[in-house]
Amino acid sequence: MQCRLKKKNLLALLLCLILSVALCVTALAINENNTRGAVFSAELEKAQINLSDTDQTVTLILKANKKIAMDSFQANSVCSDGITLSNVAVVDFTGFLDFNSDTGIISWMGMDAVEGTTLFRITFKIPANTPAGTYTLGVKDIWITEDAMEDYWEKTASATATLTIVSYSGTAGVG
Repeated sequence: MQCRLKKKNLLALLLCLILSVALCVTALAINENNTRGAVFSAELEKAQINLSDTDQTVTLILKANKKIAMDSFQANSVCSDGITLSNVAVVDFTGFLDFNSDTGIISWMGMDAVEGTTLFRITFKIPANTPAGTYTLGVKDIWITEDAMEDYWEKTASATATLTIVSYSGTAGVG
C-alpha cells in the first residue's frame, strides 16, 4: 500500500511538472509575442554632417521591420544638446498627425487601421555650430493601438539612429 501511494505521488508530481513546464512555455510565447521592441527601426538619410555656422536639418525614417496594422501611434522624440524636432510627415497613409516641437511628442490617428513598413519621416533641426560629436536621434516610448476598441501596447519600443557631426578645416572647393 505504501509503495502504491509513492507511485501515485510520483505520478502526480510528474504531471504537475509537465503542466508547469507547459504553462511556462505558453507564458514565454505570449510574452515573446507582446515584446514589440524589435518591430521598429530608424535610419537617417544622412548619418554624418559637417559642422556648420548655419542651422541644418537631418531626416530620420521610422520604419516597421514587419507589416503592422495600426490606427494610432504616439511616441516621444529622442534628441539632445539643442537638437530639436522640426517636422514630421506620414508616409503612404493618411490621418490626423500632430507633433509638438516643445514636448517632442509625435501623435497620429487614422479612421481605419493601416499597414505599412515606412511610417514617418521625422526632421530634426541641428542648430548652427552644434559641437562635433555623435548624437542619438529617434523615438522612444512608442504607444500603438492596433484596434481602438481592443489591443494596445506601450512603452515597449524605441527606434534610434546615430548622427555624427564632424568638424572640417580648410576651404571647400580648393584642390
